[in-house]
Amino acid sequence: MNKFKQTIDTISLKNMTFFGYHGQKKNERELGQQYQADLELWLDTSKAAKNDDLTLTVDYQKAFEIVNEIITERSYRLIETIAERVAERILLSFEIAGVSVRLRKIKPPMNGILDHVEISIEREK
Repeated sequence: MNKFKQTIDTISLKNMTFFGYHGQKKNERELGQQYQADLELWLDTSKAAKNDDLTLTVDYQKAFEIVNEIITERSYRLIETIAERVAERILLSFEIAGVSVRLRKIKPPMNGILDHVEISIEREK
């Protein structure tokens, strides 16, 4: 292993589920629907692991709370906007190299059968 290569580890939060009021259509913003989100946080976790110290890594409860707040406390028209807001807040809140955000709108109101629609973005510091 190259001793000069930076270590990048991943902390993942999968299938976080929320209820939000987002969409282009008025009824979506009034009735709401279910959303699921996944986060991948990229960082070096070796110091935290060696010291068994939460302050040296990501507190994933706080990461969950950020996603919850963005999805449940405000209304947006686009899931792209929600994903971008999540990425921005996560990058500002933690000492990480980058983040991947996947956001799913479960059973969107469409003329047809569809499990979900999903946006996936990656952002780095």
